[in-house]
Amino acid sequence: MKKVIFITGERGVGKSTSLFAVVNRIIEERQHEICGFRTYFKNDVSGDESHLFFSEYLPKVGEVNEETEIAVRTQKKGCRSIRAIETGFEKAAVFLKKADCRGRIFLMDEIGFLEENFENYKKILVEKIEESIFSIIVIRKGDYEFTGFLTKKYAYCIHEIDYSNRKCSADFLYKKTKEIPGGI
Repeated sequence: MKKVIFITGERGVGKSTSLFAVVNRIIEERQHEICGFRTYFKNDVSGDESHLFFSEYLPKVGEVNEETEIAVRTQKKGCRSIRAIETGFEKAAVFLKKADCRGRIFLMDEIGFLEENFENYKKILVEKIEESIFSIIVIRKGDYEFTGFLTKKYAYCIHEIDYSNRKCSADFLYKKTKEIPGGI
C-alpha cells in the first residue's frame, strides 16, 4: 500500500524543519501517537569532523533517549567525506527493532546513501513502515538504491522542498497526512 509521505530537497533547505512542524501539529491535536527516529550532527571540537548520531523521538519532539553514532564526516583542505560506522548501524537496527510502531505514525529523519550496505537495518526499517498507520520520511536527494526502492513501493507523495516553497511546505504536508489512506 502507498502509505509514505517522502520529503526531499537540497541540504539546508528546511526538510527537517517542515517535518518537525507537521509532527508538532499532530501531537498538539492529539490525533495519533508518534514512533520515530532522527539523525543529527554534532561538531567535533577541532572543527575537522562532524559526528552523525541516530536516536529515537520521545513523546515530546526534540527530547531524545539513547543515541548511537552512525557516521563521521571529515573536512580537510576543502574536501569533505563521510564514513558510515558499522557498529553504529547495528545499534540503530536494535533501536528500530525495539520500537513499537503499530497503530502509530512512523517518522524517519533522514535516509540517504549511508544505509545502502546495512541489510538488517534496511529490513527492520521496512518492517516499521509496514506496521505503522502511515509514515513521513525525509530522504536525501539523490539516486540511491534503497531510497529508490522505498519510494517506488511506498510513496503516496514525494514532496521536494526548495527555497521557493519551504514556507508553505509544512501546511502542504499536513494536508497530505489527512488525504493518505489511514491518515489523520
